[in-house]
Amino acid sequence: MIAPYARFLIDFDRQHGPLKHLNSPSNTRAAVIIENRALYFLPMVIRNVMFFLGSKWNLYSLSGEHSDKYVDGIASESDIHVMKLEGLATSLAPSGVS
Repeated sequence: MIAPYARFLIDFDRQHGPLKHLNSPSNTRAAVIIENRALYFLPMVIRNVMFFLGSKWNLYSLSGEHSDKYVDGIASESDIHVMKLEGLATSLAPSGVS
């Protein structure tokens, strides 16, 4: 059985997959995502967030070696700022918290 949020993301991606986000120098708002986990759903999450934030927001993605291929995939089809950080910890949560 698939988790409800995963089903939502899959359905959203089917409907809005062609949506492309374009950063603009005139935007005064910014969203930042920091992710180093290898998450299949990461491009879908980014599309969903940017869909609801709208075109007046720029997106900056800080990624590490584990999430590179997922971030590169959406960055190649959208205009978002991607910064790759060497040595980004797999978990940014304090020890014992997930």
